[in-house]
Amino acid sequence: MTDLKPKLNISVIQSTVDDEENFDGDLSRPGSLDFLILVLTSRKHMVKPENFNTFISGYELFTNASVVWSKILERYMKNYTNLPVADNNFVKLRSAKTILEWIRKDPHSIDLGTLHQIELFANTTLSQDLKSISTMIIKELESLNKFSVEIPAVPNEMKFYEDPLRLFYVEKKTTIAEQMTLIDFEIYGKICYTELTDLKWSESKEKLHVFARNTISFIKRSNFLALFTATTILLQKKLKDRINVLTRFIGIAKCLADLNNYNSLMGIIVGLGQASISRLKLTWSRVPSKDLEIYKNLQQFFSPGNAFKLLREKLKAAGTNALPYLGCILGDLTFMDEGNPNFIMEENTKLINFPKHQLINRSITELQQYQKPKFAFHPQEPLYTLLQQLPALTDRELFSLCLEREPKQPNPI
Repeated sequence: MTDLKPKLNISVIQSTVDDEENFDGDLSRPGSLDFLILVLTSRKHMVKPENFNTFISGYELFTNASVVWSKILERYMKNYTNLPVADNNFVKLRSAKTILEWIRKDPHSIDLGTLHQIELFANTTLSQDLKSISTMIIKELESLNKFSVEIPAVPNEMKFYEDPLRLFYVEKKTTIAEQMTLIDFEIYGKICYTELTDLKWSESKEKLHVFARNTISFIKRSNFLALFTATTILLQKKLKDRINVLTRFIGIAKCLADLNNYNSLMGIIVGLGQASISRLKLTWSRVPSKDLEIYKNLQQFFSPGNAFKLLREKLKAAGTNALPYLGCILGDLTFMDEGNPNFIMEENTKLINFPKHQLINRSITELQQYQKPKFAFHPQEPLYTLLQQLPALTDRELFSLCLEREPKQPNPI
């Protein structure tokens, strides 16, 4: 980054970040922004990861990057005359590390002017005091491109280049489920903490979707699989072929459940439940009873009754060896965000509701525990590419096709 115009200014705030003689480092109760800065730069208490994540998940709701930067800078520059030199140096170290982690974890929330201020600070004052951290901050800043925003590419309309069912007939159901799981994990593993804050993925915040691209891709993955499932069934002109393919998808869904992949499992369950498939009464009537029983049991995982109790129990039993249905956790985050105020009044003082952000942090941390690589299988072509693309018809095309496969019966007179 070049052409630094802003001048370093440490007098941009009026309030003072005090020292921490009567400070316990606890964010389980409401507090002020100054209190939050003390937690992040404490000389007496270890900075817990959940406390830093609480800061990341919510600071934009009650302030902005410029004010936060000014507070951290004030903390760094202040010389506490009542403290030994070693303690003052430790405060500087903690403050510098807070800046570094902030840039690493949530750079897109920091405006360009503040980034210039941080770079100037890193190249001057910090470079003299803490050269190694200064170098790391400068390296992080150089890796950023704040002058253009990468917009996720809109996929071209996908067409069938060959009959995909050949692969479904040839490959084992377990292999298909494994390839789906690999593809899901490739997306899921890229979801970063800040994508899940401030409801960036929600329909009401479409302008923020660019900052939650992996989360949205993971959601869309399940939706595309639902369309692919319905398309593959309805492409079969013969009744016996539709029965075989529908039954095969139930078997694949069972394999996904065995792998604890609840994202793709949800996609298939939704696909089998689409109006264009559920109305195929003749087809469903010929599906073996044992497969219908499997399908019925799998549907229960996604029953919203009791807040997805069965699904949560399955995830808990799986440990970290699972890919969750993201809609369940995003629902939790939405409830926490919208159901709790950002501020609380205590003795006529407006305080930040830190417990709310700790709740949000715990849910995000729960989601991240499933991001560790753990699968022993590998991509198998051309199946892997087919399942990446998931070529499918639209909802309207699917319903038109289902009417061709099983026309409406005239009402009896």
